[in-house]
Amino acid sequence: MPDRVFRSPLPAAARTRRWWSSTIAIVTLLISATAPAANVGLARAAGGGTSQAGPALAPAHVAGVQAVLDEISVDSMRQVLTVLVGFENRHTMSSKTDPERGIGAAREYILETFRGYGGRLQPAFDSYLVKGDGRRVTEDVDLRNVVAVLPGSDPAGLGRVLMVGGHYDSSAFGGDRSRPIDEHSMPGADDDGSGTVVAMELARIMADYPTEATIIFVGFAGEELGLVGSTLMAQRMAGEGANIEAMITNDIVGSPLGGDGELDATRVRVFSVGPADSKPRAWARYIRRTAATYSPSFHVDTIFRYDRFGRGGDHTPFVQEGYAGVRITESHEFYERQHTAEDLLEYVDFDYLASVARVNAAALASLANAPSPPRVSDDNGRPTLGRGESRYDAHLRWEANPEPDVAGYTVWMRRTTSPFWERSWNVGNVTEHVMPKVSIDDWTFGVQAVDADGHASLISAYVYPGRERRVYETSQPNER
Repeated sequence: MPDRVFRSPLPAAARTRRWWSSTIAIVTLLISATAPAANVGLARAAGGGTSQAGPALAPAHVAGVQAVLDEISVDSMRQVLTVLVGFENRHTMSSKTDPERGIGAAREYILETFRGYGGRLQPAFDSYLVKGDGRRVTEDVDLRNVVAVLPGSDPAGLGRVLMVGGHYDSSAFGGDRSRPIDEHSMPGADDDGSGTVVAMELARIMADYPTEATIIFVGFAGEELGLVGSTLMAQRMAGEGANIEAMITNDIVGSPLGGDGELDATRVRVFSVGPADSKPRAWARYIRRTAATYSPSFHVDTIFRYDRFGRGGDHTPFVQEGYAGVRITESHEFYERQHTAEDLLEYVDFDYLASVARVNAAALASLANAPSPPRVSDDNGRPTLGRGESRYDAHLRWEANPEPDVAGYTVWMRRTTSPFWERSWNVGNVTEHVMPKVSIDDWTFGVQAVDADGHASLISAYVYPGRERRVYETSQPNER
């Protein structure tokens, strides 16, 4: 069966509405305000306005999303990871022709496994001939990301794309680079067979899952050579104008035991770069909130930085192209095993890995059928937030969503010092809302679209773009 070539999904209608891909979205966990002074302002915000505000909304629990989580299988993930580790060495520069060992065998296995899942999945190689750089890419190499595209119904023609992946290449030299790469043992069970298996497990379960957004499940190559595969893919998709609304890379997610003896099997970390209302932060908050809804005993720690200190992952190139990319990593890392021959299958905790997969599934399955984030800025990028006729109210305006099944909107607010949204009000199917005597200077506001089934979009925050730097021409005054 000939390999199909992966092409980014981008309907023609989406190309004419590219401004949707730049909507600033913010999302998250519903928590109560704690400071007395804050409660006063929040209480004022609950009453009156151009639409009737309802009570604060609890996170919606959608049966279809729960069904995806219920299908996650420890046995399925163990079976796939056992095969991946069995290739012994998945270094990007390893053998492309050996049917039993090396990255060539690994990528063929991943592609055939995606094909075996059937359903609506469209598996393919995302291929590049990468020139040697004399450093980690020691020679020209045939590099292939492995993708499975689940096309969405896209009722509004926005070309929305979600992505989830891990890198299937491995690395381990043990300090000895004198021997050929193929002679080394590079099992890469946790780094990053674990993340690859999460993406593959979600593809297996969601192969026939009805979605409005397109989902791309991907195994990246070349991560250990400097994020090569993800960089090439991100740059190509950005060049094609792909509307990637959210992206996750799972990297080192298979064990909650750290090398210092610390163990926590109830938490996972999500890394996202700022500023406070950036797209990655919005997506991280959404992941945290959906995890709290569908897996309340397993907690998401949002780490507000690009990645682990001084490290990098496959979300980075997507963030650099302006997309909402985040990294998911286990609660505690065993650094001494990373990039060594000791990164073995026996150290993977598959119950923990299943919990991480559920975090991924809750966020992706929720967002895949949700509306797009509302547009809360004008054509010049200025937020449509004002002080109302009184000059002392918060007057929020937004554009009506293009999706036909949008049932209404939720207004969110939080203190400017709060990392998470604090209160929400159901304001109905309207396009503006007034909060009497609430200062737009002292609070951050956002709007979320909700469909008839309870699927909620990312939250679009009102963000002022800031003033441009000015330079004035001057001359020396005449001296007297």
